[in-house]
Amino acid sequence: MSEDNGGASSSEPWAIGIEEEYLLFDADGGGLRSDSEAVRAAVAARTGTEIDPELLQSQVEVATGVHATIDAAGAELGELRRTVAAGAEAAGCRLVAAGSHPTARWRDQQVTDRERYHGLADTGGPVARETMVCGLH
Repeated sequence: MSEDNGGASSSEPWAIGIEEEYLLFDADGGGLRSDSEAVRAAVAARTGTEIDPELLQSQVEVATGVHATIDAAGAELGELRRTVAAGAEAAGCRLVAAGSHPTARWRDQQVTDRERYHGLADTGGPVARETMVCGLH
């Protein structure tokens, strides 16, 4: 039986890249903080690494490069996590890899001020605005 490799022929090597989204928690109170820009700036100032915003200003996202092994992708993801956690700490936040926040109210969250995210919030309606989730893909 052959292994499913996403449609690639069995002679082609497979590759993997990982994207992970994080919530920004207040270091003292545990609520969400809309400090994506401050965290992104702190990471860039410390390391020169650019990290991505997400739909909400209380989220950030990282993405590894494309790797030939899971171990290599995992190693890069670990380094990205450490880098972004240090940037979050510098901005007074805690970085949390969680599916969602247990008590945050969606009405209190601010959409990241980018055309793409405003478009998602507008066209996605309640699903986009009211579903405060983070993913690992």
